[in-house]
Amino acid sequence: MSQLSYWICIDEIPVGVLLYSLPRVSVPIDGIEPMKLLELARLWIHPSVQNLSYEDRNGKSHSLSVASCAMGKSLRRIKKDWEEKYPTLPEVDAIVSWSDDVRHKGTIYKSSNFKETGKSGGNLHGTGTKRKDGGYYRLNKDFRHIKTRFLYIFYGSKMNKIDSLVRKVKSNLTPDLLKPIYREKNKTNPMFGHCYVATEGLYHLLQSSEYFPHCARDEDGIVHWWLEDGTGNRIDATREQYDLVKKVPPYAKGKKKWFLTKQPSKRTQELLNRIQ
Repeated sequence: MSQLSYWICIDEIPVGVLLYSLPRVSVPIDGIEPMKLLELARLWIHPSVQNLSYEDRNGKSHSLSVASCAMGKSLRRIKKDWEEKYPTLPEVDAIVSWSDDVRHKGTIYKSSNFKETGKSGGNLHGTGTKRKDGGYYRLNKDFRHIKTRFLYIFYGSKMNKIDSLVRKVKSNLTPDLLKPIYREKNKTNPMFGHCYVATEGLYHLLQSSEYFPHCARDEDGIVHWWLEDGTGNRIDATREQYDLVKKVPPYAKGKKKWFLTKQPSKRTQELLNRIQ
């Protein structure tokens, strides 16, 4: 398997290791193809340099963040180093890693600007059956723990650009862009009623040949809009309107459908004028 490791050194003495590798997945993660992702597969720090601190001249104590410092330095060079080692592989767009919710809080990831993007796990992998080379596949109870997924997107990547556009669209959605029937409910749910304008705006901003408008009626009978590509990756700027009320967007019933007009609608054009 393709992988790349870094020693973590203090005064040229190895005290830990970081290991990056291609993730063992065959489907996109957070909209990023597996071959454009690297997984932070291992991070180990020797116990002797964990939880160290020092005292400044004013008597204030400070922690020595060996792991966070090493992570930051590796993130600044992994793209170039990976390309030099594997020049025929696709450019890396992001780093993904998982943190065991029982044993960790994800502090290192958060301090290194990773984003929390989801949860996984909760079931027992493996079968406990015999291995071909002898012995048994051992089941580990830690597999049952819920894991938090963290993602670090490199600046300049396609996903970084999409994320930036989504933020711009959301920050410019205001009640005057809503149809009157949605304005009352929007007071307590800021993204409610904005899906059509937000999706149409993103479509014209992206000018992408990969993402197309999709829609479906939700459980309340309201049509919800989002962008989706041919492999099921979605861009839904107003998804949080469902998260807020603990409901699921109607993605399963979604179908590709074009907007009402070829050019941006009046409300969408106003949104684009604010952004561009």
